[in-house]
Amino acid sequence: MKTKGIYFLYRVLQLLTFPAVLAYFLVRGLRQPAYFTSLPHRLGFLSRRTFRQTVPGAIWLHAVSVGEVLSLLELVPRLRAQFPHAPLFVSTATLAGRAAARDKLSALANGIFYAPIDHVFAVRRVLRTLRPAMVLVLETEIWPNLFREAKRAGCALAILNGRISDRTERRYRRSAIFR
Repeated sequence: MKTKGIYFLYRVLQLLTFPAVLAYFLVRGLRQPAYFTSLPHRLGFLSRRTFRQTVPGAIWLHAVSVGEVLSLLELVPRLRAQFPHAPLFVSTATLAGRAAARDKLSALANGIFYAPIDHVFAVRRVLRTLRPAMVLVLETEIWPNLFREAKRAGCALAILNGRISDRTERRYRRSAIFR
């Protein structure tokens, strides 16, 4: 199947499952109210006051949870030293990850937020707000819409600390998704 067909299928499946995603956040929000407060970020709504860019060259670091946030403890100060004027933003996917990022990185990062769900409308909204020059994703999490939209926006994209098996790499190369 061609890459466009795969993306089309992915987006159709996302559209069909979107009500279930919202229901998931509703149920989680009833158990943990913090999930309600994370919903605007997950839908791509970032505060223009905190995240609006006035200088080029922002760097978006996506760390899924606590482990990935902890792996940023050495990288963020180095990025800050190497690119002192570049805004640094950290996103996480979990409540614990955001709490860890807030505790450990708030003095170095210009903003910390929940990662948007991998729907085009949410990802585009975050990319338009941050205007990053570079998106760094920690670990081997595949976010097809984020990767595709970052490329469309002209952002450099790298997966840090990622691991895949030789067999999986061959399948990815054959499918042409990452070309």
